[in-house]
Amino acid sequence: VTARNPKTGRLVTLWQVKFGRGDACPMGVGVMASDDHGITWKDKRYVYLHAGDNSGWGSLCWNPGGAGGEGEFLLWTCSHVRSPDNRIMLFRSRDNGQKWQHVGDYQQAIAREFDQPNAIWTYFGVNRTICTSRGILVAPMVCQHYARTIWSGDHGRSWHAGNLDDSFPRGNEDALVETIDGGTLILMARPPGGDHNRRFESTDGGKTSASKEDTTLPTAMVNFGLDKIVAPGTPEHGRVVYCAAATRRGPHQGRQRLVVAVNRDPIQVARDQWDVRLLWDASCNYSDVLYVPEDESLLVTVETMQPGVTSYSYAAIRYFKMSLRYWRSLPSYVPTPR
Repeated sequence: VTARNPKTGRLVTLWQVKFGRGDACPMGVGVMASDDHGITWKDKRYVYLHAGDNSGWGSLCWNPGGAGGEGEFLLWTCSHVRSPDNRIMLFRSRDNGQKWQHVGDYQQAIAREFDQPNAIWTYFGVNRTICTSRGILVAPMVCQHYARTIWSGDHGRSWHAGNLDDSFPRGNEDALVETIDGGTLILMARPPGGDHNRRFESTDGGKTSASKEDTTLPTAMVNFGLDKIVAPGTPEHGRVVYCAAATRRGPHQGRQRLVVAVNRDPIQVARDQWDVRLLWDASCNYSDVLYVPEDESLLVTVETMQPGVTSYSYAAIRYFKMSLRYWRSLPSYVPTPR
């Protein structure tokens, strides 16, 4: 997942590093930065690496109200997701991603917010925290296999739970985006089965949300990316962009067929008004998309295996950068027959 400092244009990207196979193996979380809109990357480093911890799932954002209004990057990560001792940790960088400081552990506070005895199965599914037009920070989360959100109205000092609970349709590993008019917050979550993502809407900055009909966007039950195009004066201004592995069926093992979709309505985020294009016909897992206004491009990142090189499904993270004109030239996504 990638976040952008709008003051300098610097991009900071977060990824999980695994030292073995499976989710129980040791893991860490690393970052690196780009000052040329994602073409080259530097300052690669670990933010959190502790022997024996399976850390790495996390969330990242630019917090414009942090550091007394100067702005800062915020990064969430977890330690032992399947353990009652899971650490939910917040880090920050006030020097444009060069150094990171541990702000504190929030596992007990967040567990209380979700009315849980501990923070087991409470984590971030690799996604972007957002700052709404009202200045509220909202982070998508997972708690006990349900999509959740936490929000902060004091620039990240304290966090509170949104109203998503077990009465809502079950969903997992979610992502957020705000409509261009600032009136609606869209939460999407992968369903426990089926081919299309769950959809929720909030009109109060993530404090309360309402369940909506599932989208028609293809999904392979995996993390996905959401962002909006901010290009005033263009037909694309305000449109939401989505990326995900689209299916588990086809010539490759596991999740596959990376798609990028753009919502046709610049104001509303309809369940079925999407132009879905096939970017890469290969095995792919977790993905993210970020609109870069400096050069009006889409930065798409995806966790993937290297076909013909290794059978490991977590071997590489691939970065795609493209114009909207190039995106339009991609073939339309055609679902793989069952």
